Amino acid sequence: MIIDYPTVHPGLRWFAWPTLLAAALFAHFLVAAGQWLVWFAGILSNPYMRGEFVPSLRAATPAFALCGLSAVVLVLALRGRAVARRGVLLVLIATLALFWIDVHFQRYQVSVDIASTDYWDSGGRAHEYLTWWWYNDRWLR
Repeated sequence: MIIDYPTVHPGLRWFAWPTLLAAALFAHFLVAAGQWLVWFAGILSNPYMRGEFVPSLRAATPAFALCGLSAVVLVLALRGRAVARRGVLLVLIATLALFWIDVHFQRYQVSVDIASTDYWDSGGRAHEYLTWWWYNDRWLR
């Protein structure tokens, strides 16, 4: 029996570190993009908030871009392409950089304003992100 190597299709590579990391990043940003879509549906259905669509779209752009980029990297990783390793690292570095920018310029989407002083002093959450990240302003000083 002779094996014709060009016709042999290797299986998908699920248990390699680029695939697992790309899948985790894709799932994370898919949830974030989904939450942004729910937000857009809400503000577009409210006639008094329609003016918030464009500013919200600008704030959501990193979540949609990172979701798309991580989806591409996931497909490349599943196919076993060598470029997937660099792609995963690129998405991870971009994620960390954009998060640092958001924290530095305090670009959070939801603010919690009803907590007591004891809650703040005990390290309670000050700001929520639609991408599951949060921080307390006092930890950054």
